[in-house]
Amino acid sequence: MFLIIIVALIYFLGFKKYYLLVKDVSKANQEELIKIMKYELGLRLIKAKAVLEYAPYDLYAGSFLEAITAKRKMQKAGAEVSIFTTFFWQKDHEGARNAAEPEPENKQLENSNEEAWEYLAEAAKKGEIEGDLIYMDLTSIEDAVEVDRLIDKAEEVADDHYELEYQDKVHFFRNAVSFAMKRHWTHSWMIIGGVFLSIIILASFNSDNQGAVREAEHRVSAIEDWEEADTVFKEYPSEIKYFNDYNNPKHAKSDVLCSIYRSHLMQKELVEDYKHRADTTTSDSNKKRFLETAEEHEEKAEELLEKYEEVNEMDFDDFQDYCLEVAEERVDAAEGNAFFVWFLFVTFLLMTPLYIMASYQYGYIINKYQNESSILEKIKKGGFALAASLFGAGLAMQFFPSVKVKTYWSNGTTSTHTEEDPANAIIIALKIGLFIAAALVVCFVSCILMTYQTITGLYRNYDWNAIYNKAKALRK
Repeated sequence: MFLIIIVALIYFLGFKKYYLLVKDVSKANQEELIKIMKYELGLRLIKAKAVLEYAPYDLYAGSFLEAITAKRKMQKAGAEVSIFTTFFWQKDHEGARNAAEPEPENKQLENSNEEAWEYLAEAAKKGEIEGDLIYMDLTSIEDAVEVDRLIDKAEEVADDHYELEYQDKVHFFRNAVSFAMKRHWTHSWMIIGGVFLSIIILASFNSDNQGAVREAEHRVSAIEDWEEADTVFKEYPSEIKYFNDYNNPKHAKSDVLCSIYRSHLMQKELVEDYKHRADTTTSDSNKKRFLETAEEHEEKAEELLEKYEEVNEMDFDDFQDYCLEVAEERVDAAEGNAFFVWFLFVTFLLMTPLYIMASYQYGYIINKYQNESSILEKIKKGGFALAASLFGAGLAMQFFPSVKVKTYWSNGTTSTHTEEDPANAIIIALKIGLFIAAALVVCFVSCILMTYQTITGLYRNYDWNAIYNKAKALRK
């Protein structure tokens, strides 16, 4: 029940579309109300004036938050406004919103909007023009107000308000102005959640790595504290035992020699394997390739045997120096891994508030980054959908029948059926593997998108020269 309520709240607050019913504007500051309708709702001037003339009037407002914001501002200007939404059993209010406007006249006026197009062309100069595309870079209120003034003039002098190309251009500029007059949060809580999961995982790895560093440092200290002893072995390699003990120099040397000799034996097995493949293949090219590979493994086996003899012949001091060198390399590797994980942990911990700050944009280059936003949204949805599929598959593993049960009945008959076996190692491994894969996909997608959007958001949404100059002036 609680989950249903949460889903319903997310739907109604985040996805459901809302409308405003403008009931009465007789006591409103009409000039201020027109500005609010243009800036908050992106209405054309002719539409805003129609609302004043033909109220009550229905207007599309967008999400619940957008509707609440527009309603509050319109009521502050003196209008009587209420919010409503439609449900699947109700008729769409699109017709109601347009019913109050007079029907367009069938005009066939040549160059009827010639003067209006001059103002539209002047407004276009406030943005970037690349071929047939216009990008409105309205990153200040002054720019937005100037474009708004030019579009108002274009609507005032237009003779044919229903010319399609003219309408499209006016809508384009109105949307650009409406967007630029407001601040917008563009961050995704899904991405923040994925990065938070990454931070938890990195914190766990960081703890393990710190333990590995301490263990490697302890090994160095133990080797430095060795007491001198005879560490040369006379017996055959196969008789040397593995102790997993670096506190005793003789045991440590036995472990090193064991490791080297096992690697030597593995290379010898690979030599025999590739020679066998060469003898059984019918292809001359494959035979040549197998023999070349066998020769490479033969050389490695000989190198390892030489290394075995070299290490075995080391006296105590040489062997201690050798072990110290290896142990110190292990310390360096452990410290490198620990620093890398710690760096990622701190980076994403600090990047999360930066990501939120970078997503609070003012103004917008209309259309210029729409393709980019679409691609990023597809990556996010695709990544989270894949993660959800993997997680769902992991959950479904518990329903796989994995054991046969034979039942003996009192009448002497038997029956066999399958049941779930929660202790089945393969099922458990697959389930854990799918859960881990889902988590990794979420973490990877979230971290990549947060990094990219934070960098681009800080670059696009903030005038760093102005911020620097302001900080410099405060220091004086």
